[in-house]
Amino acid sequence: MIKLFFCTQGSILDVALDLRKDANTYGKYVSTEVSAENTKALFIPKGFAHGFITLSDDATTFYFVSGEYNQQADDGIRFDSFGFDWGI
Repeated sequence: MIKLFFCTQGSILDVALDLRKDANTYGKYVSTEVSAENTKALFIPKGFAHGFITLSDDATTFYFVSGEYNQQADDGIRFDSFGFDWGI
């Protein structure tokens, strides 16, 4: 599912992990701070896992997604399984 993501209150550290097995960037990730102050919006392509951690006491985020929620397709990735340092 494609996502467009932004933060209207507070601040988060956002991470996108490439899960496309045929891509030369498979298993690689990118991260950036997304906040109400910096007004960044992120486009998360199909085939990427997406997660974040709040950097402020509170944060409000919004997603626009390309499809409806499908519980059978919902899965998770352990936060420490791909080498990213979450600082926790």
